[in-house]
Amino acid sequence: MGRAARPTVIALTPVRDEAWALPRFLACTGLWADHIVIADQRSSDASRAIAARHPKVTLVDNPGDAYSEVERQRVLIAAARQFPAPRLLVALDADELLSANVLTSREWQAALLAPPGTAIEFAKVELFRSADQYIIQSAEHLGMTFPFAYADDGRAHESSVLHACRVPLPPGVRSRLRMKDVVVLHYQLLNSARQASKDRWYRCFERVHAPDKSVVEIERLYNWLARRDPARQLAAIRPDWLEAYRRAGIDVDTIAESRAVFWWDWDILRLFARHGVAPFRHLDIWNVDWEALRRDGIARGIPHLPAHPIRAPMSAADRALRALLRHSHSLKPRRVWDPLLDRLTR
Repeated sequence: MGRAARPTVIALTPVRDEAWALPRFLACTGLWADHIVIADQRSSDASRAIAARHPKVTLVDNPGDAYSEVERQRVLIAAARQFPAPRLLVALDADELLSANVLTSREWQAALLAPPGTAIEFAKVELFRSADQYIIQSAEHLGMTFPFAYADDGRAHESSVLHACRVPLPPGVRSRLRMKDVVVLHYQLLNSARQASKDRWYRCFERVHAPDKSVVEIERLYNWLARRDPARQLAAIRPDWLEAYRRAGIDVDTIAESRAVFWWDWDILRLFARHGVAPFRHLDIWNVDWEALRRDGIARGIPHLPAHPIRAPMSAADRALRALLRHSHSLKPRRVWDPLLDRLTR
């Protein structure tokens, strides 16, 4: 039998106000991907212009207002399937990079020839404070990997609205290839203001769209940095994870973000407009002056913000309960404290 044909390698990336990360992402990804499909969802910054200038980018619209990871992946995958088969789909966010050793890795070369229907998994490395170190969380220390790539066989993509699998991955799939050499470098924690805004939004989104989750469960999901001391759990990245990108003249170190308010903040205000503040009163989101932000947004012409002033839940009881939740990870035993906190926050 003849050697399998090398697939067309297509990066799939959703974008909404990602101008801070896109130039770096496109420069690095363009070194190993044949095509980069960008699905833009109503960006209000320079994201579309940056993407449109790159010669490998196919720019498509994700026109809906609602947040849905299922829908955006369908848009991306449909666009990718306009390119000839065989295809390898690599699903990355704009604040993620495949490590630079992908350019020389024999492991990656073997992955390119994986049979259709194969899910390709990578460890995810959370960079912290600089691009030269990361939190020991899901890299090779713990042996955790996630499906970021797929040898496309035309299968439909089905998943959930939030924290969805990014590639077609049927239940019980057996064909998985785990990368041990190439990893996914995640830049989100290097932009702390952006990450704080995103985590506030995740809390609120889950409160509305996952009503079976308690406030305690939601806080446990999104306060993981507070539950540990990252400075005590840092490791240096492998030099080859960024070396080739630096040699190519790409700035993989600078984090430039001029925004103080992000789209997630406006969306939280819209959730207040639809649901009031009561469902969110115990969530750790009230370090923001939402009323001042509401007035500022109305002056800017931001649509669908609350028509009436926001009265933050700042009673002594509310503040005390939020503080208790914030620090409850240190309370032992959890099997006693968590049910009690659950009752208090219902």
